[in-house]
Amino acid sequence: MGANMPVSTNKPQLLRSLIIAVFVGLAWLGSSAPGAAQELWRGAAAGMTVEEVQAVHPSATRGDGDRLHNGALALLRMEGFAINQVDAEAEFYFLNSRLHQVVVRPLRLGPGLRTSNIALARTIAGLITQRYGEPYECGATMPGFSCSWNTARLNIALIYIDLRESAPIMNINYRLKPTGLDENL
Repeated sequence: MGANMPVSTNKPQLLRSLIIAVFVGLAWLGSSAPGAAQELWRGAAAGMTVEEVQAVHPSATRGDGDRLHNGALALLRMEGFAINQVDAEAEFYFLNSRLHQVVVRPLRLGPGLRTSNIALARTIAGLITQRYGEPYECGATMPGFSCSWNTARLNIALIYIDLRESAPIMNINYRLKPTGLDENL
């Protein structure tokens, strides 16, 4: 599987791991350029230290330490903001003590409300498109909805998964575009 799939053992963590693994498969392979000053999300730039991200987002608290397969750790977490009037959280993943990627999740998606959840995903996709341009790919998937954007230096992926046997999940993942030979895979 992808180099950035989180490792997990319990059912909610497995679903979360599946979603992040799908991000990796849909949006990119490889690793990001070290030390790049590209903004990933709301002022947090790739390559920042934990302290630098906290200076940009003072409300960020200690993360739960989720680990991606490439070793990146969720060292900071932030709540108290909204996306399209829906409460959300963000996790900041660090690799070698530097910001590597940001995962943003709308909270309280309605179980059994697939139509309204997909409508929210489409609205968020529209907001991302306004900022970053047309997505590379976008549309309905078997378990939900997904879109991927590729700018000159940034990959963004939005995915909504509703497996019906568990609570639906939506993630928006921001990461530097891979560099080197990997980007041609």
